Amino acid sequence: MQKTTLLLAVALAFSASSWGQDVKINGTGVSLEANKTPIHTAKNPQAIALLPQDLHLAVPGKFTVAVAALNSPPLTVFADDNKTLLGSEADIARLVAESLGLEVKRGSHFMGRLAAGGHLRQI
Repeated sequence: MQKTTLLLAVALAFSASSWGQDVKINGTGVSLEANKTPIHTAKNPQAIALLPQDLHLAVPGKFTVAVAALNSPPLTVFADDNKTLLGSEADIARLVAESLGLEVKRGSHFMGRLAAGGHLRQI
């Protein structure tokens, strides 16, 4: 029992020193550190002009998106804080929202509603 406790303590000590480096998720190497700096874009007046005048957003001023798969790189993975989403889904959602002059609102619970017969509105 003492050997197990000692081995666990050593393993935890070394794992803490590797935070922020490459990690393996589902057998895929992912650099969380390299993905922490978000990419941004400017508002696109031409795209904004194409939005319908009567566009009803689920949350005013927010571009609401569903995240299909949490911790599935390269689509989505949690950062070290276990709150911030990194990956291509998070980047694409942020870029689309910013180009339309909106903030992004993410949630994984929306997918369940869609699968249960919810509706998508095309914009």
